[in-house]
Amino acid sequence: MGLALMDARLLLGLHRVPLVAGATLTLVILAVPVYLVLVEAAGLTGAVRASLLLYVAYSGVLFVTRLRADRKGADVVVPV
Repeated sequence: MGLALMDARLLLGLHRVPLVAGATLTLVILAVPVYLVLVEAAGLTGAVRASLLLYVAYSGVLFVTRLRADRKGADVVVPV
């Protein structure tokens, strides 16, 4: 979770709020069925697996988003 938070804060600092919001919303929507399926199938172990899977996915999405933002870094306008 620490990596996801670090990437999210970096993107927020680069004024990429819509990107972070989109990634977060997508993973929240995905989380509901993942938790329902895995908890129903394996109980507490399924909940642990769902959490791990979703945190890895969230970190991965934010990492890729940050890499893309870094490549486009020249067009970032920082307000004064």
